[in-house]
Amino acid sequence: MDPEERSRRLAAGLPVAETVAGPAWSTDGPFRDQIRAGEFASPQVRTWRDQIHRISDDLVDLQASRSVIDRLRSVVQANPRLQSYNLLLERIFRWYATSTLVLAHRDVQDQRDVVSLVRLLEAIARNAGELTRDRYRKLHTGSTIAAVAAGYESLGAYAAGKVLELSYDKLAGPNRNTLNVDAINADVAALVAAATDVEAARHTVYAHRAAAGASVASISLGTIHDFVDLLDTVVNKYRGLLLYEPYFQGHTPVDQTNWTEILTFPWILPRESDSSVPYAATPAVARTLLRALPDDERRELLREFLD
Repeated sequence: MDPEERSRRLAAGLPVAETVAGPAWSTDGPFRDQIRAGEFASPQVRTWRDQIHRISDDLVDLQASRSVIDRLRSVVQANPRLQSYNLLLERIFRWYATSTLVLAHRDVQDQRDVVSLVRLLEAIARNAGELTRDRYRKLHTGSTIAAVAAGYESLGAYAAGKVLELSYDKLAGPNRNTLNVDAINADVAALVAAATDVEAARHTVYAHRAAAGASVASISLGTIHDFVDLLDTVVNKYRGLLLYEPYFQGHTPVDQTNWTEILTFPWILPRESDSSVPYAATPAVARTLLRALPDDERRELLREFLD
């Protein structure tokens, strides 16, 4: 072990034996914070880390909207009364499709002044030497030394180090020391190909009014979602390369607010001062309204009529 590496480990309170890598996952404190902040990265890699964060955060926003639309679709499919034309539902689905087309297309844009997934991958492919296996290891552990088991006390660090090496293998190949540039370029090509209809609809229908008319007659939610699914897969792969968060659970957020509760009760209630009631006072409507009330309010209301 070179003196610089030994001094760094001593200062961080890490083992100095050559057989143990400096594991970010098993040591709390300033050293771990340095690794999370990307302080062992080159300026170029720090830029890439910032970009993948932005791309990933925007994808979370996309997937949040998608989760709402998927739930609304399941509600409509399960309720025949909602399956006839409804202006509100039609507008909601159209707004979602339009915004998703525009937002998702950002990641295949290739202008020099934009941040996109395609431009990020092209930059990594051109500068693969920034993330050799040794540099990747140092970025995420603070050390270029591979983890090797050295007794029972180091098994956790060794296991974490092996997972790190396997993660790099997925992008480089087993035991290779440089990224597989052909595979990166293949990911770029797959993104561009999958975005063909998305780009055509965005460019000639929504973002602009093409003088020659739209180049695609329509685009389905399925086509849009296939492209978003590919974005999710590719972003996860390169997020692992640049940020290495083995416990990252993906880009679809888990909503904790039970937002669908608003679909279980009437939105518009009649008032005594209203000259008209927004729905007919039929037994079916009365039952629906009663069921929507909390149990204690329903009992109190029924008591008024029965007493």
